Amino acid sequence: MADKEVMAEAASKLIRSYEVAGGDSSDAGLRAGYATHAAHPHIPDGGKPGNAGLTVGHGHDLGYATQQEIDDVYGPVGPNGPRREIFTREQRERLKQFAGKRVYTAAEKTAALTATRDITMSYEQAVEVFEKELLVRKGVTPARNAYPGFNALPPLQQAAIVDRTYMRGNGPNPTEGRRGAQLWTELKDAIMTRNTLRVHAVLKRMEALHRNSPLSSSTQGRARARADMAFKGYMSEQETGAVPWSPIG
Repeated sequence: MADKEVMAEAASKLIRSYEVAGGDSSDAGLRAGYATHAAHPHIPDGGKPGNAGLTVGHGHDLGYATQQEIDDVYGPVGPNGPRREIFTREQRERLKQFAGKRVYTAAEKTAALTATRDITMSYEQAVEVFEKELLVRKGVTPARNAYPGFNALPPLQQAAIVDRTYMRGNGPNPTEGRRGAQLWTELKDAIMTRNTLRVHAVLKRMEALHRNSPLSSSTQGRARARADMAFKGYMSEQETGAVPWSPIG
């Protein structure tokens, strides 16, 4: 398997497992989690303040989307030209009323879920949308732009950085405070100098940033899985003695 495919598959499974399956990255776990939690539009965490609002598939947060994006992702014509339509025009118009809306009252939550409960997307369609649209736009491209030297990392370390970027953004995250900003700077330096052991070490230390999170078990588990993946990437470099340049996205 090519390096690009190794990175994409590893990042996709890691991110999707924590979006819908509680960290279970097995095929059965991912399918079951998707069917239970994400086959229909849903509102994670009840639409509390700061939440992304109505979510479609594997973490497509309509609260951060534009109406045009909904057409681009699910309509018959996307940025790359004609393709199979996932949602009908009428379904897309219903979803568009929730574009940019992130905070819901209890009544608004009920209304949003009622208005979209007949809209569904198959697991295969959801994976395709995630890997062709969301993973590239929210993970791969921002990671590549934020971290000089990213393309020279082992594929599994690239995947770990993509997950970090997808979850926390492409710079210091305000919720992680001064310590988080310091570790982010150290991570950027480790990537720039292609110090793969240090990349793992910094990601390992970042686990402590999530101890006080309201979702501490989930976010800490994800941070731990990310650091473990970075260690496997470091070990792969030791086994081969070389890290090939691998453009991705």
